[in-house]
Amino acid sequence: VVRNNSVTFKIKSITESKRTIKYAITIFNKNANYLSRLKIPYNKFSKVSNISGNIYNKNGDLIEKIKNKNITDVSAVSGGTLYTDSRVKLYRPLVSHYPFTVEYEYTLSYSGSFFYRDWSPFVDIDYDIGVENSNLTVICNKGVEFRYKMININQEEEISEIDNNTIYEWTLNNLPAIIEEEFSPPENEIIPHILFAPNKFRIDNYNGNMQTWESFGTWLNLLNYKRTKLSNETNLKILELTANTKDTLEKVKLIYEYMQSKTRYVSIQLGIGGWQPFTAEFVDEKCYGDCKALSNYTKALLEIVGIKSYYTVVEAGYSPSTFYKDFPSSNFNHAILCVPLSQDTIWLECTDQYVPMGYIGYFTDDRNVLLSTEDGGKLVKTRKYSQAENTQICSAEVEILETGNANAVIRTDYKGLFYIIFANLLQYSADKQKNWLYEDLEIPDFEIINFSISDNRKIILPTVTVDLTLEIINYSAKTGSRLFVPLNLMNKLPYNLENNEDRKTDIIFRRSTSEIDTIIYTIPETYQIKYLPKGDTLITQFGEYKYSVSAKNNRITYIRSFKINKGRYLSSEWDKLKTFFGNVLKNDNEKMVLKN
Repeated sequence: VVRNNSVTFKIKSITESKRTIKYAITIFNKNANYLSRLKIPYNKFSKVSNISGNIYNKNGDLIEKIKNKNITDVSAVSGGTLYTDSRVKLYRPLVSHYPFTVEYEYTLSYSGSFFYRDWSPFVDIDYDIGVENSNLTVICNKGVEFRYKMININQEEEISEIDNNTIYEWTLNNLPAIIEEEFSPPENEIIPHILFAPNKFRIDNYNGNMQTWESFGTWLNLLNYKRTKLSNETNLKILELTANTKDTLEKVKLIYEYMQSKTRYVSIQLGIGGWQPFTAEFVDEKCYGDCKALSNYTKALLEIVGIKSYYTVVEAGYSPSTFYKDFPSSNFNHAILCVPLSQDTIWLECTDQYVPMGYIGYFTDDRNVLLSTEDGGKLVKTRKYSQAENTQICSAEVEILETGNANAVIRTDYKGLFYIIFANLLQYSADKQKNWLYEDLEIPDFEIINFSISDNRKIILPTVTVDLTLEIINYSAKTGSRLFVPLNLMNKLPYNLENNEDRKTDIIFRRSTSEIDTIIYTIPETYQIKYLPKGDTLITQFGEYKYSVSAKNNRITYIRSFKINKGRYLSSEWDKLKTFFGNVLKNDNEKMVLKN
């Protein structure tokens, strides 16, 4: 529970602002220990000062007063980042008796105005945190323009004027913890918070305007100005590489694969380099760069053969935040390249040395991005993989033995967003691939006799095929003269949904998917079919499920189809979804019965 969260943000100019934070939070169990830690990121454009803190036991007695010597200062280097000037002030209290309370206070002074941090009464935007008292005060010089957008906050702000400042105040009290729900919208759509952004801003020696997406894109153009120049040698090399084709798509493919073979991803974030790419010449010489540098470099290579492309910023990740088109801001964390062609738009992920040209996967699919065009910024959406493209198609032949064991030959094709999961296996050694398959296959007890993983590197929509030969131990339960044989070999719905009569949030399926399994079982000649399920068909707004079973001589054919529809559904539909998934799970557990 946040006992008190008080933030004062003073904006003096586009080059000077200060944020003072003071909060106290009570930790009730070890699951919340991460909230007791003090973590203050800073960089070239921010400075931390006046850090203090206290720790209180369950009776409210002071048990420790935090001193500067207790606080560590470390580089913010993370996986994939080689070097950065971003750092973090850290403190971790060592308390083992619950509940306890930590109280922190510190000041952050900023020398630029590119990014104004959002505010939440929960200290940070998170679930499972209740709030007793929280307030925000923004003191803004009248000569400075900024914007804000309240999310899930129903009360109006209080506005007053003192001297040459406009003062904005928000106070929120007695907020219950918000519980995360399955298939819920992104947390930034659910939890109360306020978005902030400047209109005019300055970072390093670059002035910009963020009032519109168009003006923000103009600033990106300024950062990237004259950074695509390449040597005559490289120009000649690219012209020679593409000399034998007039097809634009083929030229893009050749250049993209050249870039992949020549470079590797390395992140170096220094100063304005967090937003400005290295020059194309630098990448060409050093053969490395981050997402910004590699995207800019690929853009430069395409320019050599007259192919236009647009540097693009995006919030990458499997589950991106809700995007507010009406609130231009700098909440992007990745760069890719957009290549508009006459027949289609190609999206290039320039940090992956392996993926086929035009494949972006779930890292940047189906979301708003900002193109940096000659006319400024332009909001567009990246490629959405359809249900017909997002497929997992399995075909198998399974020989049931009298012992209850089984021999299986299985082929599965993974396409669309399923592709990248299995394509990554191709970069592993054979032993690692095999170990991964042992861990991933949803079969209780088996031995891999043989396997292969092959890649159809078709542009835009590639496919990975996994072939398996297995010996499955005790696949069928043997009871006396009967064998109970599961029909679903290895693709059961893995869970059932919980009851949630007081569901608060809408139900979100972010992507459409399709799974199709065709399994042919051969049963022992000494056995007869005693029971065969009739099959079932379920059609709902959330998706469709169908399975059928047919027999001919000693061969039983099981066909299963399961489709999920991308969409947003009302919270009141939860019981219908639970019923749908429950019936799917019930059908997935069906067995046929054999008797000798």
